[in-house]
Amino acid sequence: FAGDINLIRIGSYTNLGENVVIHEAFEPIATDHDGSSIVGHYCSIGPGSLLRAVTIEDEVIVGANSILMDGCYIESGSILG
Repeated sequence: FAGDINLIRIGSYTNLGENVVIHEAFEPIATDHDGSSIVGHYCSIGPGSLLRAVTIEDEVIVGANSILMDGCYIESGSILG
C-alpha cells in the first residue's frame, strides 16, 4: 500500500486484529530507514495495536494493544506480549 509519504507493506498470510493502526513517518528516521512500515509474512498483530515506522520480520506475534514507535525492529520468530 502507498501511505501518505512512504510505503506500508504487509506480508502474505499476516493477520491484523481489529482496530490496528499502521502508518509511516513523514521523514526518514535514520540513514538506513526511510520511515516506511513493513510487516513480514506469517505475522499476527493483536487488536488495538499501533505500528508507526516499524520493521517486523517474518513469523512474529505482537500482542493486543501494543505500541511500536519509530524505528522499532522486531526479529523473525519473536513474540511481543
